[in-house]
Amino acid sequence: MFNKSEIMKAAWVQFRSIDVTKLSKRVRAIRFASCLRMAWAAAKRIIRAAIIPTPAECLDAQIAALENTDRLGVAGIARLSTLRTQAAHMAA
Repeated sequence: MFNKSEIMKAAWVQFRSIDVTKLSKRVRAIRFASCLRMAWAAAKRIIRAAIIPTPAECLDAQIAALENTDRLGVAGIARLSTLRTQAAHMAA
């Protein structure tokens, strides 16, 4: 799922862009830790963006779920009609 090597490389690239020559060893460690946290956050944002379905996919999934229901009832039929109308408007 996550490429840890790429995350570590991104953290090192960001850390090396900071001028740390005048900083103590402890402060350098803290700075690297923050670079690593930011690299992980960026990787997680990329994964989250790839996983989140589009609104059209959500509508299609809801329509399929209602169409595969044994008994819809009046409320279910109305909901299915509304979803189909919304999907038609999104496709247009």
